[in-house]
Amino acid sequence: MTLVADERVLEFIRARGGRLHLVVRTGRCCGGGPRLLTAATTPPADAGRYRAVAGAGIELRVSPRLAPLPDELRLRLRGRHRPRIDILWDGAACLLP
Repeated sequence: MTLVADERVLEFIRARGGRLHLVVRTGRCCGGGPRLLTAATTPPADAGRYRAVAGAGIELRVSPRLAPLPDELRLRLRGRHRPRIDILWDGAACLLP
């Protein structure tokens, strides 16, 4: 897996402890729907189940619900007043069931 992130994103993560969790949010409509990918610098409740993935000098933790890993994981920082990290998994913001 190739992690693509500019220095601005990496500095944002490092300033918050250097760890990024890739979290899956599943819709509850019509049998589940797409799985949305979100990023969190604070550990989710089930963080003990996440697996570590090496990348770009940060500690990247991936939900067990995300398998197999993508060829490319792209991180981008969005928002000026309330910055947040967006994830693109092989170019997509969500995964279909």
